[in-house]
Amino acid sequence: MNTEPPSRDPNRAFVDATEPLPDRRHPYRLPEEFYRAIALPMVVTACTKDRMPLLVGEAAELVVGALTDQACRFGISVCGYCVMPDHIHLVITQELPEAEFMKFMRHFKSEAARRINAAGLCAGKFRWQRTYWDKFVEGDGSLAAAVQYVLENPVRRGLCERADDWPHSAVLALDDP
Repeated sequence: MNTEPPSRDPNRAFVDATEPLPDRRHPYRLPEEFYRAIALPMVVTACTKDRMPLLVGEAAELVVGALTDQACRFGISVCGYCVMPDHIHLVITQELPEAEFMKFMRHFKSEAARRINAAGLCAGKFRWQRTYWDKFVEGDGSLAAAVQYVLENPVRRGLCERADDWPHSAVLALDDP
């Protein structure tokens, strides 16, 4: 399978639009150019260190604040998110070709941890797992389906009866191409 970065031609998202994206079953990153050149939404999952259930109450709200601030700073549009006790799901798109997804993730995770620790939550030792998972969303109607899947996460985990009941999730921008 071709893992070369896509063409830089702004009129084409891929070198060959019929060729599927690489199937990655691990969190290792693709080359940064790949993220910049593909104008597709992504589902991203970041977990707390050792999957500790620390993202509750005020800590979850601090994560959402850091998310919105850093997304604005780095040209990332957050379509939807769901903060679970031990991880966060994001559905995002890059607003600008020069948006830096990997830099956004570094700064988002760092700022969220800084805010949680500064508030004295988690004994001042909150940490994320070092890496995160990302997957490109492809196909008609896929963006709405990805956001719905993310929002249903607390229902699947048995934390609430309906997705609307979960206090730490939202749809922010949903313009499905």
